[in-house]
Amino acid sequence: MRCKAGLTQKELAEKAGFTQGKISKIENAFDNELTLNDLTKYCSAINMQIEIGFSGMDATLADRVKSHYYAIIKLLEEMNCLAEGDKTIEAGVAKFHEEAFANITTGLLDCLLKAKTREKKSPLHVSSPVDIKTLLERREKELTFK
Repeated sequence: MRCKAGLTQKELAEKAGFTQGKISKIENAFDNELTLNDLTKYCSAINMQIEIGFSGMDATLADRVKSHYYAIIKLLEEMNCLAEGDKTIEAGVAKFHEEAFANITTGLLDCLLKAKTREKKSPLHVSSPVDIKTLLERREKELTFK
């Protein structure tokens, strides 16, 4: 993120009020005393924000997908509220909603198709005993017909 912002560790340290060593520790996950305040300062200095989510230890993958779905709905509704009353912004938000709809449904359809076409692995199959001589004769006949 720092590199994408075009900053060196020293430049980021100055913006965040840290030492260059502290930035290095944060980026290399070697700071055992890292605080949320440290992360907030780091992110703020590169024009980013922290988003934290909580879920129960017993949350399933399905629960997490549902949670993200509701978060998306909430954000889209928030966009509608912000645009309300400004026809130009409302049109832009409507266009974004159409694009989001297309992307999300395409992604979900891809996942559905992958789930349905995934080959089911059968248990180990053991064939009946084979006579090698017969197999070789069959193979020889196949080769001569080609």
